[in-house]
Parts: sequence; structure tokens; C-alpha cells
Amino acid sequence: MPEAKKKAPKKRAQKKTSEQNLPEKIDISGQVLDAEGGGIADAIVELLWSGPRTFTDAEGKYSLTDVSLGEDSIRVIATGYEEKKQPLDLTKKLEKYDITLESI
Repeated sequence: MPEAKKKAPKKRAQKKTSEQNLPEKIDISGQVLDAEGGGIADAIVELLWSGPRTFTDAEGKYSLTDVSLGEDSIRVIATGYEEKKQPLDLTKKLEKYDITLESI
């Protein structure tokens, strides 16, 4: 009697997870400084297009998490200082970004 041929196991298509469909995210941190290099506490740091916003700590340090890669603008507001707004290129996986403010 001839031997029965064994069928090769079927390959299952990999299911796409929701993580595979999400854009890459990064974290950005830095420090808001005055002209002398001292940290500015309680400054508002925000990305204008993607929306995350935070406040600096007592040393002027801040952190924005889960930021989408791409182009955006960062704005910093602090009492006694001129508002600063500038473009930010997040396509280069920038992780540390210090900002210096001029006093009014």
C-alpha cells in the first residue's frame, strides 16, 4: 500500500496588532533656563500642533511623553519672561531640548 503524503502545515497569517499601526512615539525632556543659565520654575511648555503640555519643576526641568514624530512648534510661557515659540523637528528623535528665555 502506498504511503500517504503528509501535508505541510499551513502558515497562519500574522494578525496586525494595534501597536503596529500606531505612529512611533518619543519622549522629550529638557530645561527652561534664564539668561544666566538658572532654571525657571512653573513655566508652561507645550507643543502647539500635537497638544501635550506640562509645567517645569523647581529646577526648570520638563518632560513630554508619547509625542508623535513629525514637525511641531514648541511654546514656553513664564511669568516675567518673554514668550518663546519656535519650530521643532521631531523627525530626528530629539530627546533633550533646553530653552532659554529672555526676561521682560
